[in-house]
Amino acid sequence: MIISLLCGEISFTCSLVQWNKFRIELAKATNKFLVDFQNTLINHDDNIYENIYDIICQNISNNDCDNASEIYKLAFKKDKLLFLLELFFKDIKHIFFETRPDIPCDSINIALLKIYLYYLDFLVVIGVSGIYSLFNKDETEAFYSVGNAKDICETISKVARFIEDDFTKNVLYDVKRVFNASVLNENIISVKTIYDSEPKKNLQNDHIVKKIHRNGSLTGKLFIKKFLMKNK
Repeated sequence: MIISLLCGEISFTCSLVQWNKFRIELAKATNKFLVDFQNTLINHDDNIYENIYDIICQNISNNDCDNASEIYKLAFKKDKLLFLLELFFKDIKHIFFETRPDIPCDSINIALLKIYLYYLDFLVVIGVSGIYSLFNKDETEAFYSVGNAKDICETISKVARFIEDDFTKNVLYDVKRVFNASVLNENIISVKTIYDSEPKKNLQNDHIVKKIHRNGSLTGKLFIKKFLMKNK
């Protein structure tokens, strides 16, 4: 199966396996970026929240910093940020970042998406909410908005230095080029799928997906429903 990202005349094409690998590697790099951000916070004076605010401003646009109020500054003091980081790492450490016969890529993507959704406001403040936007699309037929593209470009810029996988490094420029074109031209990005042959039904059972979500949770019901519908 081949995946194409199209924005006007700019495009990026790879296999579905490679696209899922790219997204997962970017998720790994985002984790490393957040670890680095955590270490930066720890090494700053607790009593000078202005310095902490300066760190945050390195991760959001200058306009947002210029227009921010004192209330906004106080809302993200060092202790709160470190507390949220600790919770985030605690939740995400259980995610398998490598596919196995009993853990399909769909299950990994769904698990990550659930965590990113829960911590979305926090990711927005740090400036890496684009990782949520990147995962929050079906790989067979979807669209990225201009806002999605802007968030993804911002996230890629921040986490690129933490990428270790050679394939992801090699295609990073080409992928970002598509999202940049969306921002510059204010055009949406369409995701198209080309099948090498008749698509096969995924034989994976839904028990893996169910294990990721607490029984009866709203996100669990929604994600399981989506997973099962894809594989009918």
